[in-house]
Amino acid sequence: MRARYFYGWNVVGATFVMALFSFGLGFYGVTVYVATLEGLHGWSAAAVSAPVTVYYVAGALLTMVIGGVYDRFGARLVVFAGSVAMATGLIALGVVTRPWQLYPAFLIMALGWGSMSGAAINIILAPWWKRRLGLAVSIAFNGATLGGVIVAPLLIPLITALGFARALVAAAVGSFALVIAAALVAMHRGPQVLGVAPDGDSAAPRRAAPPIMALCGSRGDALRTWRFWSVSAPLALGLAAQVGVLTHLVGVVGPMLGPTGAARALGVTTATALIGRLLTGFVVDRVDRRVVASATLGVQMLGLALVATASSVSAIYAGCVLFGLGVGNLATMPGLILAVEWPRERFAVLVGLVVGINQLTFAFGPSLVGLIRDSAGSYAPALAVCMVLQAAAATLILLGRDTTGSALRHIPGEEETIMALTLAEATQVIQGALARARELNIKISVAVCDAGGRLVAFNRMDGALWAGVYGSQGKAIASVAFARPSGELQERAGSPIIQGIMAAEGGHMIPSQGAVPIIRNGVVEGACGVGGGTAQQDEDCARAGVAKL
Repeated sequence: MRARYFYGWNVVGATFVMALFSFGLGFYGVTVYVATLEGLHGWSAAAVSAPVTVYYVAGALLTMVIGGVYDRFGARLVVFAGSVAMATGLIALGVVTRPWQLYPAFLIMALGWGSMSGAAINIILAPWWKRRLGLAVSIAFNGATLGGVIVAPLLIPLITALGFARALVAAAVGSFALVIAAALVAMHRGPQVLGVAPDGDSAAPRRAAPPIMALCGSRGDALRTWRFWSVSAPLALGLAAQVGVLTHLVGVVGPMLGPTGAARALGVTTATALIGRLLTGFVVDRVDRRVVASATLGVQMLGLALVATASSVSAIYAGCVLFGLGVGNLATMPGLILAVEWPRERFAVLVGLVVGINQLTFAFGPSLVGLIRDSAGSYAPALAVCMVLQAAAATLILLGRDTTGSALRHIPGEEETIMALTLAEATQVIQGALARARELNIKISVAVCDAGGRLVAFNRMDGALWAGVYGSQGKAIASVAFARPSGELQERAGSPIIQGIMAAEGGHMIPSQGAVPIIRNGVVEGACGVGGGTAQQDEDCARAGVAKL
């Protein structure tokens, strides 16, 4: 019997189209705008690059909160508004006559870029896919890469034929029409509107799940861990160097290759990005993904070295090929690493946070390259600085490797295995909570229970009140029973339902703030409860402990 076609592939196609134009015009096309504006008006590289930095900063800030916007208004409306902003900014960019006018034009474009860039791809596709989310996201990101292969290089002959202003109007109108058509046709809110589950599976009645942030803790939990920053910081540095080079690539290779050759070099760079992502896809699931990210940065460094020292046309093209092999991978590696090192429930929140931080960092790449170029009189020193940044990134990403092993592992293409909370993990949670207590200068008791509310591990600091011994355990039992922070039960503690459950359970449960659940792959595996400080301090310590997993 033939498998029924899943509508989620239509969503992938629509997201592919969105990525094609949002990256083609909003990311790869920026190097064309910069080079054209410099030549058309005689403006310095720094004068043109500074507004680009503002553009990326504004887009990054929007990216950090765009998940909530999509959740409230839906993909169709957000993509429509983003397309309007992108088209309006492009048209305005074509008619500027003073450097300061670049700022409002790029700020308008930033609304489109922030709402339709990397985080948006994950947000749109996540409701539709579970088992094959990686494949779906990869296909959509290939649309982003093709934006550099097709859309951005076509801007150069289009500008030559129509002039800068008319070419941008044509690009804006064409992209707006195609992206809006794709969004209106395919971007529903999720598979539930069609009566199916993710991946096209049959929908089954399920109990309502607690909000994601209730399960996962706040973004602050992740920001306080080295595990998170060991992904975000090095890839942000690598992307800063990459975006700085891409923004000025036409200007870097133009003196030796000419306008036509520069367009071809840009196309070669972005075409090899597609090849690089496909090649990486064959090995990334069988090796350490941090090693892959580090190797990608190393290959890009070799490419930059060739471009910086090239004495022939072939050497420049060879450098562009090596540099381009990593362009696509650096954009997707944060999500690939997060997918295996963090619980699935935290993926959407953390991807948005990482992408936002990365964009905020690489926003300064174009200005950095432009300032060094203007100061030195050539691009060679700027390329050298970019190589230094990538060398630092390649080292840092390896320093974050987990050499002790982890209980959370995902084998793509196979069902995930849920592992019960171990004593070693419970002890790790306790140590994290105690460390936070020392920072707050309080004395606490910490209890970690399993999915059934049974105690796995316990620790009481010297000098902690004895009441905390019972309070920490009672709050942990309440948290694991209801799969949410115990503080959320406090207002309803007197309700007949909760009172009845407490009585039937034996009276050990304490529905008061100070405990959070431990949830992996959608399954409650336990909870961490704390007693001894204020209610908020107890919860902060519990969250710090759970974050250690």
